[in-house]
Amino acid sequence: MTKEIAKTQGQTIYALLQRAKPQMSAALPKHMTADRLVRIAWTSIQQNPKLLDCTEASLVRSIIQSCQLGLEPDGITGQAYLVPYGNTCQLIPGYRGLIDLARRSGLVSSLYANVVYEGEDYTIEQGERRLLTHKPSPPSVRGKGIVGAYAVVHYKDGTSDWEWMWAEEIEEVRSKSPGRNSTPWTQHTTEMYKKTVIRRLAKRLPLSPEFRYAAQQDEGHDALTDGGIGAEDVIPTSVERVEYTPAKVKEAATSDEELNKLLSDAKITPKAAADIFNRFDGDIEAIKAELRPKNDEPEIKF
Repeated sequence: MTKEIAKTQGQTIYALLQRAKPQMSAALPKHMTADRLVRIAWTSIQQNPKLLDCTEASLVRSIIQSCQLGLEPDGITGQAYLVPYGNTCQLIPGYRGLIDLARRSGLVSSLYANVVYEGEDYTIEQGERRLLTHKPSPPSVRGKGIVGAYAVVHYKDGTSDWEWMWAEEIEEVRSKSPGRNSTPWTQHTTEMYKKTVIRRLAKRLPLSPEFRYAAQQDEGHDALTDGGIGAEDVIPTSVERVEYTPAKVKEAATSDEELNKLLSDAKITPKAAADIFNRFDGDIEAIKAELRPKNDEPEIKF
């Protein structure tokens, strides 16, 4: 992609995000604002230009999903990541994001995870009497390799639970993931080890709807092999693409008053309207954001 093309696509995406702010505001929790989320999302896009190769519909959809979950996709705090898979953007909740969502259930007082390095003292006992202990060592003393990872949850009623996974088990999960070579795994490996064992523990947690949805978003097919989420609950990663004709656009507009008005005000031909629908894969909210009156936008630099 040339610099000029990237700049043009960037301006289109930025304008689309600005016009989608009303929809973001409706989905966001009180502690977040649409302006902040747009800045965070835009920074992520600038840091990973491959996101510009994704369809505008999938990119905006992922950002809206982060609004619904109340997670910031900055790729730094570990709450969530915007990850490109070919021309499709997917929101991948991070280790800290899953912890935040688990706490929102109202039943969890604390949830944390850690990794055990070579040379550190640890004990694992399974059976009628379960025991997990770990004595971390300074980086200068411990080995570089990771032996395994564990997650511990404390409930508000005083009970607790934990899960352990060996490093080879986590690597097996990684090998089955389409994102095994993506930024979260290559640049935040330790955090991904922690997240993987939290997801294994998740099948025994009192999941909030947001937590279950986030886990489903997080590479649903390896959640199936983990046994953590039922196959019937996982959101499909691919669907048959619908080709929109002027007749199909008219049918869609008939059932949506705002969409019908926006198409009318835009004064575009039926074919041009169909092109917009196909461009956004029929995502009505993204199409509305595209059709709404445009404001002056700042120059985008790459």
